[in-house]
Amino acid sequence: MWEKYGSYINRSLSILVAIYGVVEKDGDLILRSLAFYLVIIPCIWVPGKVNSLMAGRVYRGYIIDNKSPDILIQIFGWIILLAFSFSYYYTNFLKWLLAS
Repeated sequence: MWEKYGSYINRSLSILVAIYGVVEKDGDLILRSLAFYLVIIPCIWVPGKVNSLMAGRVYRGYIIDNKSPDILIQIFGWIILLAFSFSYYYTNFLKWLLAS
């Protein structure tokens, strides 16, 4: 039961954070941020499918045959999503901190 409802909560929270991030960006950055969110949201929603895209690929002469845990991909997606969505406030905070 938790997996079903946890999935819905996870997806709705990620959409809300993405909408907040798009609204807070400047007008010229809206399309760029939408494109970024279209890449990151699948990491949160369907980490298993994203993980299977990399299996069997060749990287620097080596074949990637081990899959990462799905929760690791989901956590990575959340970290990137939160960092990008709230980057405007981090930038202003750092400017304020360095100015004082």
